[in-house]
Amino acid sequence: MPLPPVEIQRHATRVYAAAGWTRLGSDSDVLVFRRRTQPEVTTALLLFLFGLVPGLLYLALAGRDQTTTIITTPVPDATRLEIVVSWKDRGGRLSVNWLFNSLHRFVGAPQAGVAVR
Repeated sequence: MPLPPVEIQRHATRVYAAAGWTRLGSDSDVLVFRRRTQPEVTTALLLFLFGLVPGLLYLALAGRDQTTTIITTPVPDATRLEIVVSWKDRGGRLSVNWLFNSLHRFVGAPQAGVAVR
């Protein structure tokens, strides 16, 4: 028997909150998490060596929004749970892998990698 969707949603909320993501909205069926990445200091310093304009452009444009949407749905036969995930940006994809691997630890199963397409 799978974990109830509400348990996975609670776990996802804890995991994402601990990593600095913000939950958007209050819909209990659809979880949307967002965070804004900051520019890397090393890259900014290197660009400032080439001039003030490249460094300032990088600082102004380098921050990106990362968004991940998670929907948990019981499958009709009640023995499986479908977790549909959508992400924006590479960091969102990495967070999904991280979440699925943490679910293995959450239920006590041996940790296994998850292939996400």
